[in-house]
Amino acid sequence: MSYKFRLTGTVSLFALFAPLPHAAQADDIVEEIEITGTRLSQIGAGKLLPVLEVDRAAIEATGAFSADEVFRTLPMSDFVGFQNQNTVGGVNSVRGDAASVNLRGLGTGNTLLLMNGRRMVMNPTFQTEALVPVMTPNANSLPLEALSSLRVLKDGGSAIYGADAVAGVVDAQFTNDVDGVTLKARYGLSDGTDYHEADFSVKAGDDFAGGRGHVSLYASYSRANSVRTSARDYAASSDMRRFLEGTPFEGDGSFNMTNVSSPWAELDIVQNVVPTLNGTPIANSSGVFHIQPATNSGCVAQLSGGICIDDGTLSSSDSADGDRNLFYDIMSGWTLIPKVERVNALALVDYQITDEISFYGEAAYYGSSSVRNREPASMLSTARVIVPKENYWNPLGATTLADGSPNPNRIAGLVGVPDEGLDVALRNYRITDTGERTIDADADSYRLLAGLKGKLGSWHWDSAALYSRATTTDITHNRVSNTLLQAALADITPSAYNPFNGGSLTTPSIGDDTPSPEAALDRITIDVRRKGVATLAMGDIHLTNDALFQLPGGGVGLSVGGEVRRESYSDDRDDRLDGTVIFTDMVSGAISESDVVSSSPTADTGGHRTVTSAYSELAVPLVSPDMNIPFVEAATLQFAGRFEHFSDVGDTWTPKVAGAWTVTPGLTVRASWSEGFRAPNLVQIHDAGVSRVNNRLDYVRCDALVQQGQITGIDQCAATGTLSTRSGSETLQPEKSENTSIGLLIEPVALPGFRFSIDRWTIRQTDIVGVFGDQNHLALDYLRRQQGSSNPDVVRAAPTAADIALFAGTGLTPAGEVLSVADTYVNMDARRVAGIDISASYRHEMQDGATLDLSFNASRYTKFEQEAGERSQQLLDAVAAGDLPGDVTPTGFGDILGLDGRAKWRWNANLAYARGPWSAGLFATYIGSFKDTTSVNDETGDFWKVDSWLTLNASLGYAFTADNWLKDTAVKLSVTNLTDEAPPLAPESFGFHGSMHNPKGRMIYLTLTKGF
Repeated sequence: MSYKFRLTGTVSLFALFAPLPHAAQADDIVEEIEITGTRLSQIGAGKLLPVLEVDRAAIEATGAFSADEVFRTLPMSDFVGFQNQNTVGGVNSVRGDAASVNLRGLGTGNTLLLMNGRRMVMNPTFQTEALVPVMTPNANSLPLEALSSLRVLKDGGSAIYGADAVAGVVDAQFTNDVDGVTLKARYGLSDGTDYHEADFSVKAGDDFAGGRGHVSLYASYSRANSVRTSARDYAASSDMRRFLEGTPFEGDGSFNMTNVSSPWAELDIVQNVVPTLNGTPIANSSGVFHIQPATNSGCVAQLSGGICIDDGTLSSSDSADGDRNLFYDIMSGWTLIPKVERVNALALVDYQITDEISFYGEAAYYGSSSVRNREPASMLSTARVIVPKENYWNPLGATTLADGSPNPNRIAGLVGVPDEGLDVALRNYRITDTGERTIDADADSYRLLAGLKGKLGSWHWDSAALYSRATTTDITHNRVSNTLLQAALADITPSAYNPFNGGSLTTPSIGDDTPSPEAALDRITIDVRRKGVATLAMGDIHLTNDALFQLPGGGVGLSVGGEVRRESYSDDRDDRLDGTVIFTDMVSGAISESDVVSSSPTADTGGHRTVTSAYSELAVPLVSPDMNIPFVEAATLQFAGRFEHFSDVGDTWTPKVAGAWTVTPGLTVRASWSEGFRAPNLVQIHDAGVSRVNNRLDYVRCDALVQQGQITGIDQCAATGTLSTRSGSETLQPEKSENTSIGLLIEPVALPGFRFSIDRWTIRQTDIVGVFGDQNHLALDYLRRQQGSSNPDVVRAAPTAADIALFAGTGLTPAGEVLSVADTYVNMDARRVAGIDISASYRHEMQDGATLDLSFNASRYTKFEQEAGERSQQLLDAVAAGDLPGDVTPTGFGDILGLDGRAKWRWNANLAYARGPWSAGLFATYIGSFKDTTSVNDETGDFWKVDSWLTLNASLGYAFTADNWLKDTAVKLSVTNLTDEAPPLAPESFGFHGSMHNPKGRMIYLTLTKGF
């Protein structure tokens, strides 16, 4: 669609006007625009493509501080994976001032983000979604103050643009049209917190070389301070059950996210003995005990300072006999909104070399820094750290110290503890006395482009070369080294690290009132670094002929072109994470390739690829108005196809066919069919592998235990630690997709300025890259062993004599313990997503010169169905046939619409009014409700409902026009989230879905603009 209206952009209930007078001039409004999704004027001037145009006024109406906040207002946009409320994954996550775009909810990497029609470099760091690494450009690197418009192709674009345009294309447009100098300052305050934002920008432009050239320069600086979780009641504590009182979910445990790892240590006696004191065991039968306040029930041995020892693990019960009050309130130590500083600069230049040839260029820079805090680190069960009997503070230590003096910290009267003492292992423990972890994430990128374009006969040509490089550096302070911690625990002096002193007696779930000696803390803390680099080098050429030959309906247009690009990335992990510095258990000699407390080992990775492509596009005007055919005012067809060769995953060919039929002036029917693809990203191919240990059920051995009568059912089987290795694969193939759409466009002749469209769309993806999952691998191994084979991805030890005895008479081949599960990235499942887009806009010019602009855009999902792949279907069929128990059924399949962030409705709307120097507007954004499957009502089986969220923005502006020092000065007062709507409550980090909602609340802004 060619949107020639002032505010056919961001889906909104009401809008804002740009503050400068020229922004409201009609000439700027109706200027013909180039359309994203085609290179031919016949298509761009027609009704064929479902394109949403978000102009500068609509961008300002969002009140956005970053490009991310603009993209979130798009109705076809969905949950955001790269965002600053993400706490999952820690150092393995994308952190800092980074954001992704996710159209249609297909996930990060399925939307192609362009800058002036060409690709952007990938964000150097990556993270996992559904355990699979994803990459995408950083949307926040776009210079927001220079952004003239967004063009959103709401249809598959692979036939024109190539890989990654499965869900659509977002093209950020920056124009070289600045004349003079304009300064702008905006300051915003939060109502209810000390959060504030500040933006300062300048733009300048002028002709040169006697008018043959023009240059536009943009520069901006943005800054926002940090806000702690204590500023918002819903984020202040990990225990959110207080908000459930009086609801059917009252007391629901999923809203209590306090963590068992706390300064109240849970320890395991290494020698596997159970000491007693006064005839009472101080540990359970497994040798496990924990530290707690003396005021908690169950003390079996008193320690100094009002604390004691209780046998067994920490109990999650809230009862008087439980220990839930000791679980750590991790959200209390978080930054809700990080401190951010951002710098953008952009230069655009055009120069007419000859009457037929012109030069154009771009130079862009982005830099940012972000600082946030999170809770102190806890121990991982896979990296056991020993507190030796020589530790000065060990209450089970030797009776005498090294100098022969009595040990003041050994519990007197212990039975079963030798004079030399006992070693204990830290089982569950959070090292709170080092303080919160602080994360400094810095990023910078640059982009250089130079191109030539011109005309040769009836052909227009355009060719350019582009190079872009992005770098991120992520440093976490106050991390702890396993090796250094082990050494500090082995200290025989009072300078030893002391894990036996508990936390705070006044607030047991927060902080630590009895820290270890400062010397001990200084010797165990480290900085952990991660550095990523990504590059993009590209060259392309496009040739277009709008009238290759004539048909009765008009000239047939042809566009052909080619592109070569090289992409690379490197992910350099800290030496203590990548295996350079390892950790060795001082007792068992076991080695871990991670020497960082609370982090699994992660290898350095890197890779590159070269992509060569060629495309063609044909526009065929079948019928024109002057042919006078009844009920066919006009008809146009689009044919397109693109071939791409990847140096690592082979070749792809993607076709597209689209058509538009104008029945009568003002009424057009359009439809399209296309294929698309997403190439496996470089990490999915080159990832050297990450290893994680999770508790999983070995169904083979569980079945043997049931048959031998040792347990009554598989549901009684105990899960064991299972090593799972996820790694890249060079055998991955591109994900494939098929897109279809059909729509109606109405532009009534009797109502000039009104436009309405409705489009129904469907996307089906196959061969989606994923991991089968270690638990599913174990289930498949069980199924195949019943059939006489096995799953080769489950690696087992040779059966021992005990194993052979266990399987005797079961009909199953004896199976040894699981050593590891190879959970390689593979092409597996499929999905089908469908919905309806609605768009309406109206512009009315009044007799007194005032203008009124209205627009409404919405997207409604009708289907979001996940389809099982071959191996998943084998498990589902086996469960249905009774060959597998029901609790091994793979999850996540079926229609998941309305679940976990997939809201059925999203819309926003605009209203803007201008008269003379005054402008006013309202803007609204709506996200529908959905169910959060984390929380299930025990009685009804219902999931927790995350409520819908409607926010309103309002503004009032005045532009000075008098011929004095105030000329070209504008002032605007605006408010975002006018009614101060809190994000809907959810059992998630910070108490809400950060991928959908934000915690800023009502913000009040003052904007001053001055032109020269």
